[in-house]
Amino acid sequence: MIGKNLKKVGLTAILTIGIFVLFGCSIKLDVPTKDIEAVKETTIGTLAKVPEKYKDRAEILNADEKVELTTLGKKEITYKVKDKESGEEGEVKVEFNIVDTTGPEIKCKDKIETVVGKKFDINKHAKAEDIVDGKIDKIDVSGEVNTKKKGSYELTLSAEDKSGNKSEKKVTVKVIDKPMTLEEFFNLVGGTWDSDAYYYHEETDQKIENYELFFAKDEGGYRFWIGRNNSPNIKNGYADNIKQNGNIITLKMRISNQSPEGLQRNYTYNESGVVKIDISELKNNKIELVSYTGFKFYDDMTGKYHLYKR
Repeated sequence: MIGKNLKKVGLTAILTIGIFVLFGCSIKLDVPTKDIEAVKETTIGTLAKVPEKYKDRAEILNADEKVELTTLGKKEITYKVKDKESGEEGEVKVEFNIVDTTGPEIKCKDKIETVVGKKFDINKHAKAEDIVDGKIDKIDVSGEVNTKKKGSYELTLSAEDKSGNKSEKKVTVKVIDKPMTLEEFFNLVGGTWDSDAYYYHEETDQKIENYELFFAKDEGGYRFWIGRNNSPNIKNGYADNIKQNGNIITLKMRISNQSPEGLQRNYTYNESGVVKIDISELKNNKIELVSYTGFKFYDDMTGKYHLYKR
């Protein structure tokens, strides 16, 4: 493919005037091929060249000159040719005929997600452009998306340019449940959760206490702490962002080293972290701390936690 941003525009050279004189001989410029893919921008040296047997004696001076070939019909290009030995220069005019043979480009993601109950319009996600015609206003759609029901739906998008060239693109639309918000999550898991495992005293190796997770909404935002119960080895702060993938909840957090009792909005949050929680056993009053990154504990805090009931 010649040039960049190419389109199938047939470029046929008419060489009746594409002739220059070298050493008393009339020589035609060579055109690599009669049909050249369309160009929004290319260099004229890609369209016509000095014949191979004369390339050591002559050169095209403006071979790097850029040209746009997006208008159908005849296009005349002027080549500046130089005799390397004599230094003489001349002009050679070559006439091309530009034709449109390729359909528009349909730009749209292959996979799109929307949520149950939300109005969906594929035209907000897709557009069609043609190198010759520019923006294509109409995109035809085959297939339907039922936003009342979860599932995957396949659509076929098609567009046609003024020359009658057509293009198609298949798109999959996945209808999913509405993602959980921070407020919904904290309402769901609000309270204190004790780990099923216990930690042990470093010196006596006696079982002392379990680990603890705490979730609550207060005036500072969506508050949490994580660590040993009644221990300074606690991280506390606020959750700023939530993402859901099935039963896996990912929280992005701002963390302070101050104790939970002293937690205030104006404290310095000198750490940030990401916590992943599995809520698949929530109906049994259990959650699982799958992983945490960005902050460290003396102990491994991952594992299952049960809702503490006072």
